[in-house]
Amino acid sequence: MKLFVVQRGDPGEGLAAVHVNFNGEDFFIRKPRVGALDEERSLQVLDFVSTALTMVTTKDSLPKANTVSLIAVR
Repeated sequence: MKLFVVQRGDPGEGLAAVHVNFNGEDFFIRKPRVGALDEERSLQVLDFVSTALTMVTTKDSLPKANTVSLIAVR
């Protein structure tokens, strides 16, 4: 089992759960294959890290400039 997998390039139609373009390069996390024995846990790891950062971060400690833009995937 893999805990966190991010791939480069265009994920194709409907394959990405998360798709980010950073400095003109695409990165994505595939949609999970629920129930598969080798299912990757990338979304669960992202959720855990996001929760941990939220718990230790105050609004004054964050940089004011946006450096990463998230694009909603349908």
